[in-house]
Amino acid sequence: MSAWLVFWFFRTFGHHTARESDVRESPKGDSNIWTIPLDCVLVVLNYRRSQEYVRDLVELLFNTEELSLEGRLAYAKSAQNAVGRARIDFSGDIYCGSNPILVGWLVKDLRPELDKDDNERLTFKKRKQDPEFIQELSRIMEVNRKNS
Repeated sequence: MSAWLVFWFFRTFGHHTARESDVRESPKGDSNIWTIPLDCVLVVLNYRRSQEYVRDLVELLFNTEELSLEGRLAYAKSAQNAVGRARIDFSGDIYCGSNPILVGWLVKDLRPELDKDDNERLTFKKRKQDPEFIQELSRIMEVNRKNS
């Protein structure tokens, strides 16, 4: 199954338990296979959703979870008041925050599985971005560097 997966990455407090040892690449030598605890997953979205939609959702979820009531009211008035501004990196991944980090990744081969202690986890592969997209983005970044 292909999908956008929105989950907490390296969250070290609260009821989510993602740590470096929980969110990991496959030990089987395939560096593109990832496994995460189910309780770190916030949303699974249809892969046809746009990056902008997912970015806005990641930002909203992060700020709703991390802001005080006063901060939420300020964020409702203007997104410029956000503690975390979601960003899309060169590979198309979406990130918001620093610790914890809420991420939105476009994934494939998404499937549930049980670990050795019968805890539910999700296993998936990150989808690769279109090489033409990455090449165009690199070109734009180079032009921006030259102009600044």
